[in-house]
Amino acid sequence: MGFLIGVGEIKITPKFNVFLDGYAARNSKSQGIHDDLYAKSIYIENKKEKVALVSLDLVGLKSNIVNNIREILKQNLNLDNVIIACTHTHSGPLTDSEQNRNADEEWCKFLQKKIVESVEISIKRKEQAKVGFKKIDIYGIGKNRRGNKEEIDPELGIIKVENQEGEIMAVLLNFTCHATVLDANNLLISADYPAYIYKHLSKFFPNAIILFTNGAAGDINIGYSADDSALGEKMDIRTFENAERIGETICRKVISVMNEIPTTNDGLLCYKRRIIKLPFREELPQIDKLENTIKKREEYIKKTVDQLKKKRLKLKQIYDEIILNKIKKQYSNSGFLNAEINVLKICDAILVTIPGELFCKIGLSIKSIFYPKIVMIVGYANDYIGYIPTKDAFLKGGYEVETSIFKNNVGDILVNEIYKLKNQLY
Repeated sequence: MGFLIGVGEIKITPKFNVFLDGYAARNSKSQGIHDDLYAKSIYIENKKEKVALVSLDLVGLKSNIVNNIREILKQNLNLDNVIIACTHTHSGPLTDSEQNRNADEEWCKFLQKKIVESVEISIKRKEQAKVGFKKIDIYGIGKNRRGNKEEIDPELGIIKVENQEGEIMAVLLNFTCHATVLDANNLLISADYPAYIYKHLSKFFPNAIILFTNGAAGDINIGYSADDSALGEKMDIRTFENAERIGETICRKVISVMNEIPTTNDGLLCYKRRIIKLPFREELPQIDKLENTIKKREEYIKKTVDQLKKKRLKLKQIYDEIILNKIKKQYSNSGFLNAEINVLKICDAILVTIPGELFCKIGLSIKSIFYPKIVMIVGYANDYIGYIPTKDAFLKGGYEVETSIFKNNVGDILVNEIYKLKNQLY
């Protein structure tokens, strides 16, 4: 028996207004739907292994929800190996309540049900199928928002799935760039630029399911300041028109190489899972003191007339509110956070899952471990633990560092643990 592969997709768009995730500056509920959001699943098995990968049009999903879904799939379908990754669109529903914003409980229940259904559909549709892989470079989209021009990852990873007759069943793409073309001023539900990838590729492959996964995009976006974005400042480049341009650019590249991708019905399928310990910063503030600081600063901001000073105070307030939320929900007296990483090998392609916003340079280091294999970093997978910056970034500060709760060696620990997992693949 070679590969049995099935695919499924199901809408997860809320039918009512909800708080959107991703921007501290956005406190209003959604005001409509620009494009639908999906849970899309690809299931693959051979004699030795079976794995499901789910792509969600959401910012991220916490491990408690992921584990609940996994437990249901284990009980109902005897499926142990499930990867749930988010595209990281900042125009999707909030899934974890924050200060002044609550996730809609009914929709969250609906979400979990639909994720399970998407996997069930993919398993029911499994058939003898062939799979192929390719990587190509796309420049001019992803930019390092911290000014490190050399630290980008232009690789677009492509997984092509076709049935025995050669008809394309699925295309899974992996690209490194925040799905934040749309800013905090947008109140329409949207998958951001991946929505246009789905739209335009579906015209060429109407019977295929198009999946998208994001890479080590912690410091990669289309070229704007994370601080300005956090404050909700309006920018000319952050429009639906630009999102469509980016989606079309990626689609043209994919279409140009699809016929060049050879496929096979046989090969190694190997899945490895590891729980690692990521250490917290030692100087994290106490909750009561931080809450008091935030309260006092709020009053001070109201009285401040100087606009530049007011901007700096608001930014610091955002940093502290994010840290406070993370301490309340993620911190433990053990001094570390348990984080899950997966390595999935399909023939000569390697997928490495990361549960947060990994800096690009760390992602490139991980890719080098498996060189010359085709490697895809699947970020925002199986949990959402925030930013994982480099040591250099910790020295320089900024939004991603100020809102991270980890020690400055967190990236090195991650790379070392993935290196250990590599040795278990063969």
